[in-house]
Amino acid sequence: SRPQVLIKRPRSASGSDVPETQVKGTSTLATPFLRCYKEALKRRPALRGTLVLGLKVASDGSVEEARMELSSLGDEPLASCAVAETQKAKLMAGSGRISLTLLFGSRDD
Repeated sequence: SRPQVLIKRPRSASGSDVPETQVKGTSTLATPFLRCYKEALKRRPALRGTLVLGLKVASDGSVEEARMELSSLGDEPLASCAVAETQKAKLMAGSGRISLTLLFGSRDD
């Protein structure tokens, strides 16, 4: 199996599109999220699902707050790892609250 994490286009708290600069910034999280997922697969090889994170982004692009909003994974360590990686991130400038949907699966699915 070839694990992958797809990061869907972030949405604002109201559900509208976010600026393209913020979209590009979230793509930097792909590698840390994949690292979290590979670690979780060691415990649960069939783990698949969706995780939605709620982020509060400061005007300088730093993540002031990250929390799990929804998860179909049933894997607290994976969700916690993803939240922790998000809190370390520096996204492109553009403040506000955004919602980030992550799809955990395999390229073979």
